Amino acid sequence: MVLNGAEDLRKQFDSIDYPVNRYFIIDNSEGKFPEVRRIIRSIQGTKTDIVKEIVVINNHKNVGFSGSVNQIVKQNTDKPYWIIFSCDWHPAPGELSKLAQRLEQPFKAMLCDPTQNGYSAMVFNPELIRAVGMMDENFFPAYYEDDDHRYRMSLVGLEWEMFPLEFDHKVSSTLHSRNEFKKRNSVTFPNNLKYYMKKWGGAPGAERFKSPFNIGGTIDYWPYDPVRAENQKWT
Repeated sequence: MVLNGAEDLRKQFDSIDYPVNRYFIIDNSEGKFPEVRRIIRSIQGTKTDIVKEIVVINNHKNVGFSGSVNQIVKQNTDKPYWIIFSCDWHPAPGELSKLAQRLEQPFKAMLCDPTQNGYSAMVFNPELIRAVGMMDENFFPAYYEDDDHRYRMSLVGLEWEMFPLEFDHKVSSTLHSRNEFKKRNSVTFPNNLKYYMKKWGGAPGAERFKSPFNIGGTIDYWPYDPVRAENQKWT
């Protein structure tokens, strides 16, 4: 998924050194960052035997991190699992081969980045979705969606398996790329925390509810709010 990190996306694509069946790009740039479309066209025109298929979705509106993850899953239901790397997360040489070997054995959910930014590199299969549901898209455009997802996992007794890879990661590169993004995040970040507390009865680590909004429903319940998404947008 990419908003304005054109060069990061190019570097990530160039870091692929192990056969990939499908490289799937979610373009959230809304046409506002021409360099993103230029880099995507460059990637599509690259001749390589490593990547079998390159697929691009050009979103009319930025769907955020959660929306992008969900979109990747829904548009690739023909695959047994999904490897999702943020565009600024680049595996070191040889690390994809290591990951491929691990994926030959049973797994449900793995994080490849052991830092606090673990959702920058994750691998999961349909079993995880059946257990906890999709990402909550009301955490828009980003932040606290990982806390929400981890809490839902804890409610059903699941944990991520850690399978650390060597990597290069420019943490929160999108946020730090533009002052206007930082300004908007100063509003949307606390708003996402407020939504989290409304949903679970407390901040991360201090949750009180065992069901979303304490109404006794299933843990995957989150009524999508398009007005909230519009108010939370950065661009």
